[in-house]
Amino acid sequence: MKRVLLALVFFISTLFNLHPAHAATSTINYAFSNIAQASANSSASISLELTSPDGANSWAVRILRAPNVFNSRSELLAFEKNPSLATQVVATKSGSAGLEKNNPLRVLIDIPDAPQKSLEIQGFVAEISTIGGKPARVPFFLIGKGNQGVVPTPVSWIWPILDTPHRNIEGIFTDDILATSLLPQGRLGRMLTAAEGRNFTWYIDAELVESVEAMSKGYSLLDGTEGAGKSAASQWLARLRSAIVGRDVYAAPYGDPDLSTFISLKKPSDLAVLQVIGANRLAQSLGVSVQSDLAWPSKGIFTAKSLEYLKSAGYTKCLVSRKMSPAPTNETATRSSLAQSKGVELYIGDDILSGYLKNISIEQSNHFYAQLAMITAERPTTSRPQIVIPDRMPVLTYSQALVADRELPINEIATDKTLGLATQLSPVKITLLEPRTTSLLPHIEGLLTQFGAITTPAHLTSTEPKLRSTLILATAWREAPFAGYLFSQSSLKIAEQIIRQVRVLPGRYTLTDLSGKVPLTVSNDADLPVDVRLELRPTTLRLQQPETIDLQLPAKSHSQILVPLTAYSSGEVFVEARLLDASNHQVGDVVVLQISISSIPPAAILVTEIAGGALLLAATAQIIRRIRRSRS
Repeated sequence: MKRVLLALVFFISTLFNLHPAHAATSTINYAFSNIAQASANSSASISLELTSPDGANSWAVRILRAPNVFNSRSELLAFEKNPSLATQVVATKSGSAGLEKNNPLRVLIDIPDAPQKSLEIQGFVAEISTIGGKPARVPFFLIGKGNQGVVPTPVSWIWPILDTPHRNIEGIFTDDILATSLLPQGRLGRMLTAAEGRNFTWYIDAELVESVEAMSKGYSLLDGTEGAGKSAASQWLARLRSAIVGRDVYAAPYGDPDLSTFISLKKPSDLAVLQVIGANRLAQSLGVSVQSDLAWPSKGIFTAKSLEYLKSAGYTKCLVSRKMSPAPTNETATRSSLAQSKGVELYIGDDILSGYLKNISIEQSNHFYAQLAMITAERPTTSRPQIVIPDRMPVLTYSQALVADRELPINEIATDKTLGLATQLSPVKITLLEPRTTSLLPHIEGLLTQFGAITTPAHLTSTEPKLRSTLILATAWREAPFAGYLFSQSSLKIAEQIIRQVRVLPGRYTLTDLSGKVPLTVSNDADLPVDVRLELRPTTLRLQQPETIDLQLPAKSHSQILVPLTAYSSGEVFVEARLLDASNHQVGDVVVLQISISSIPPAAILVTEIAGGALLLAATAQIIRRIRRSRS
C-alpha cells in the first residue's frame, strides 16, 4: 500500500510539474557612510550604503543597544569582538526595493535616546539582513560630549607620506604602481583627502616626493613603455603642497631606512647625512620649512642603546610604542604619551588607538573615537596628551581619517614639560631586515665609490646611485621582503654594469721580436673622463712583467694603447689585463689576452746570414764559369 501511495504522489507531481520549494538566498553588502553623534539640534544616526551582487529584493536593518554604559577601555574592546550584549531593539528600517550591484541604496536611520550631555559611551549593533542570508552584526558606539569643565583629550598623530621605492638606483621607474596610488581613489590620494583641513603632524620621505616630481615631468619605465602617471603626479603634488601649508612637517631620513637595521650596519654620521639630505630635498621640493629631528623606528620598537645612537645622529625626538614603556598593572587610567629617556623626548604611541589606523573605515573611526572618549572619562579634568602612531603605509577605505575633539601637532602637545617624565624602556625583541637583502649593500657601495673615484670630476655621477643604494635598507621591505631582495639584486647588477663601463677589450696579439709593442684597446663608455692605471700580469715566465701605465680616457671613447713588451723566448703567452684606481684596487673585471711570440734567436740569424752569403757566392761563381765557357 505504501508503494502505491508513493507512486501516486510521483505521478501527480509529474502531471502538474511540481518542484520542492527552497527559500531564496540573496547576498547583501553594506558600508557605513557616516555615524553621527547626537547634538543639541539633531539626534544620533547612522548612514548605510547597501548593494547586492545578485539583486536582493528586500533588506532589513535593526539597531540594538547594550543595556549599560561602558566604564573602561577593556570593556569597549570586548564589545567590539563580541557585541552580543546588545539585545534591546531601538530602531528598525526595511525595504523591498531591489538592490543593485554597483549603485548603492543609501539608508539613513535615526537612533533615539542617544547620550548627549553626560560623558557616557553606549554600545550599539547594526544588524543588516536579507531573505535567507545570515545577518551581519556590526558594533558601533554613541558618545556623549560631557558637561562643562570636561577637558577633551588632546591628540596628535603622525600622518605618514611614505611608500615602497618604485625607482632603481639609477632613478628609472621599475613599475607604474605609484601612478595608481596617486589617484584620488588610490592609497596616497586618499591620504591627502583625509588630511584636508586637519592639523596633522606630517612625516614625509623626500625620495617619494622626488619620484612623484619625476613622474610629473613625463617618464618611461625600465622596459621602455611610457608611464601613465604624469597628470596624476602633478595633481597630487599640488594637493600635498596645499595640505601642508602652516602644518608641522618632519622629513624622514632619505629613503626612510629601517632604523634598527641601519643602526646595526652603519655609523651615526651616516644616518645624519641621510637626515640632512632628506630635510633639504624635501624643503626644496615642497617649498616649506621642514624639521628633521624626529626618529621613527619600525613599529616604534628598538633597543635602549639605540637612543644614544639616535642622539649622536642629531635626533632629539623619537616615536615609541607603548610596549617599550608599559604602564604598571595597578594603574587604571591611561598614561600621557610624553616621556624622556637619555636626553631624547619620547612620543609614546597608544597601541590600541594606533590599531584603528591599520585599515581606516567609518567603523574604525567610531571605535577610535569611543576609546578616546573613555580616556577623557577616566580623568575628565586632567589633560593627558595621546600620540597616535599609525602603520607607515595605512590603507584608508573611505578617504576619511579618524576624528578627535582636540587635535594638536606634537610640537604643541609637548609644550607642557611636566608631562615629559623620565621613563625606563623595557627590553623588547628586535628584528632586522633579511640578511640576504642587506648583505649586498657594502659591496654595492664599494663598487659605486670606486667608480666615482676614477671619474673626472670625482664622484659626480656616482653620488646619486650610491645614495639610492641605501634604499636597500628601506623600512618598506619589512612588509615585502622578497621585493626587497629583488631590489638589492638589481642594484648589484646595475653597480657592476657601471663599473664595467671602463674595461680592456679582449684580443689576440703577435710579437715578431722578443721586444716590441702591442696595441691594446681600452674602452670608456661613461659620460665623464676617467683616470685609471693599466696593469698586465703574464701567467708564465716567458714574458717580462710590464710596467704599469697611467691612462686618461676621454668620455665615450675607445683608446688604443701601445704597450711595450719584452719576451725571453718564443711561444704562446696568456696575460691578465686589469685596470686599477689610484689606490691600486682593481676596477671591473680581469681580461685575459693571448700573445703569440715568433722571434728567431741571434745565433740562428747569424748562421742563416752566413749560409745565405755562401749560397750567394756559389751562385756568383757558377754564373762566372758559364760566361767563360760560352766565350771559349
